[in-house]
Amino acid sequence: MSRPVVHCIQHAERVRPLTVADWAAERDVDFRVIRIDEGEELPDPTEVERLVVLGGGMNTDQSDEHPWIDLERAWLRRAIELDRAEVLGICLGSQLLAEVLGGTVGRAEVPEIGWVRIELTEAGLDDRVFGALPPTFDAMQWHGDAWTLPPDAQLAATSSGCSTQAFVHGARVRAVQFHPEFTHARSTQLAATTTDDLTPRGCIQSPEQFLADPARFDALREVCLTLLDRAFLAVD
Repeated sequence: MSRPVVHCIQHAERVRPLTVADWAAERDVDFRVIRIDEGEELPDPTEVERLVVLGGGMNTDQSDEHPWIDLERAWLRRAIELDRAEVLGICLGSQLLAEVLGGTVGRAEVPEIGWVRIELTEAGLDDRVFGALPPTFDAMQWHGDAWTLPPDAQLAATSSGCSTQAFVHGARVRAVQFHPEFTHARSTQLAATTTDDLTPRGCIQSPEQFLADPARFDALREVCLTLLDRAFLAVD
């Protein structure tokens, strides 16, 4: 029996697969990372069956600085039109998917960095993937932009700060604004090297706050593993 293949688009060295890569190793998944920011070519979309689109520090409107953004959007549009691949977008990945599907992306009314309580909607609870997660759970956030819900998509999760936390489009496309893949070790490194303003305010926590309890990252890891299992290994 052949190993399942998961393609993963990575946009920057700073934002890595982390728990997604751990999941692939633990499940004996053939995990193929494409560093589009380093000029690696995207695969033929007709050969992609499972796809993760990671986050990144850039914005979706920065195609002048990052020309691959337009290329990726066109490729994602084609992949979705083929209706062949199970797709999961994370943070920037969710924003690119939202744009491809007819939504918009702009500055979030409330930027989020740190732990935020995620609540599944009725559509999320009914979804075969999101419905396997706890109805409410804490997730790490690190974003200043947010998407509007694309036409024909269903809002799957929300939070008090950013109402658009996850969506489902059709049977195969899912996206999350939060970072299920973040680990305590990598978050510590990001906090130490970021140029973002981490002054506590609104939904922005200080590193001391969001790094205080490593057990929260252990719980988030379980959320991530379940999400990936259901998205890619439990396809009806």
